[in-house]
Amino acid sequence: MPTDTQTPKVETHSGTSQSEDPARGSTFKSKPPKESMQICEAWLAYVNSIAEYGREAINKTAAYTFIWRSWCNFLAKRQLDDQATYLQAKPLLATSQDIEQFLSSGPQSSKPKRAVSNVTKRRYYTVLQRIYAYCALQEWIPLSPVDGMANNDRPSPEKHDGYVMNDYQWRASIDFIQLMGDSSTEKRDKAILLLLFTLGLRPQEIRSLQVQDFYTGIADLHTIVINDLSGPAQQRSLPLDSTTAKALTDWIVLRQQLPVVLKHGKKILADRSNKALRAEGQRLFVARTSMHLSMISLLNLVRSHIEQACRHASVDPPARMGPQIIRNTRIVRWLAAGMDVEEVVRRAGVKNAKGLLHIIHACPDSVRSEILPSQRRDDEPVPYTNEQIE
Repeated sequence: MPTDTQTPKVETHSGTSQSEDPARGSTFKSKPPKESMQICEAWLAYVNSIAEYGREAINKTAAYTFIWRSWCNFLAKRQLDDQATYLQAKPLLATSQDIEQFLSSGPQSSKPKRAVSNVTKRRYYTVLQRIYAYCALQEWIPLSPVDGMANNDRPSPEKHDGYVMNDYQWRASIDFIQLMGDSSTEKRDKAILLLLFTLGLRPQEIRSLQVQDFYTGIADLHTIVINDLSGPAQQRSLPLDSTTAKALTDWIVLRQQLPVVLKHGKKILADRSNKALRAEGQRLFVARTSMHLSMISLLNLVRSHIEQACRHASVDPPARMGPQIIRNTRIVRWLAAGMDVEEVVRRAGVKNAKGLLHIIHACPDSVRSEILPSQRRDDEPVPYTNEQIE
């Protein structure tokens, strides 16, 4: 048991012991691990030991360990006759030139037959940068080899600005919706696309909608309810224009007759007490053979639509063609039309105006001051309004 003057030890995943500084709550100066993968394990243990309130903790470690293992394998192949050295933490002997060559040839693309993107290279670079900074902190190495890389050999920084469609791309995509046919798939896709373009819903919000979330109230006012997903701000009620409401009505009528829905109805009758089964049966958007619309199916639908729409209108397609660019553009167009920032925040389902910072570069100058943190209080409540979408 340590005395008041002794520094307690903290055991890492690799079995190495580290000293803990009570004033900082962090660990430092331990013996180097004997094997290369233990370096990554020790780093993960260190990151999680200093995480505050779980904000910086790494719970899903597979991607980090995959990148580090790829790096270690790359080093092993460079000197096959030096396997013993590799097993004894060869990464601690790596140089800046090793990292440069690894980033040029080591990273693997998740898409077959496609070149590795700069984003992927940047992620590999960032993992190596963080782990080697930890190794230098532990004094296992005098200096991180990442710090010795020339600037032009480092992957360019990731752009965090949200992509936005220009007026021609936006108009082409909306106009192309009206050219869609009457098959069951096209009616479903039309309803999905109209919800995306008119309300800027998140992909998960589209996939989670249930039949009862759409209703028509007094004076034929159509509404869609977005239920709570991960926070109170995301739960909201949004008005629908008549075109989107009609597309939803047409789809719901057709949906009731689909074989996949009828088959699921029989399962419910056979097990009436199964609440999960009943809830699954209320999914608004279903696939041909499943009561769930997968994320891949949604991404393919949106990408295909934007590509075809731009081709039909002889317009260059945007750099990104997923649901997020539609959401970003919808929000920017609300602001450009003069909608109050607080109402845009409510409709977008974000906690406050800070959730719009990623698209501030595309927002009108007149509203940028209301979005910037220095000009607002993040803890101000967002008032609820029920204006009709124009």
